[in-house]
Amino acid sequence: MSKQNHNGNYHKNVSNRVFVLLRFTGTNEILFIRNPDGTLKLPGGPMIQRDEEKVHKYFETAIRTFQRTTGSFLPSCEYNYISWGEQFLDTRVYYADVNDEPYVMDNPAETEGKIEWISYKKLHSHKVAKHGDMAVNLWKVIN
Repeated sequence: MSKQNHNGNYHKNVSNRVFVLLRFTGTNEILFIRNPDGTLKLPGGPMIQRDEEKVHKYFETAIRTFQRTTGSFLPSCEYNYISWGEQFLDTRVYYADVNDEPYVMDNPAETEGKIEWISYKKLHSHKVAKHGDMAVNLWKVIN
């Protein structure tokens, strides 16, 4: 994929990624996935070609990747987003406060790790993927 920058030049290999940051209402806890190596990451992942052709591509990708990575349905509520890196690594993070745990699918495919609610105030004592660390820090600034 290529993407035009502010100078009108095109860059190849622009990667679009979408993640979801859920905070349990009234707490400091954010939903993460713990990979087998112990790294915490936000649910989500890369966009695929069919997503890039859709009008609402980012949120549709968030729904699909949340289901794939957690084995759960994305809670129905109002989402806002933060984004960065639009020239080379386009990343968007949808965030919301939720009152309930995500509803687990009846027969989920294999997930990417274990779901855990972790206090964002204690993330310094965990190994966190770069996108997760960046998203939490940006989210804290606007909340």
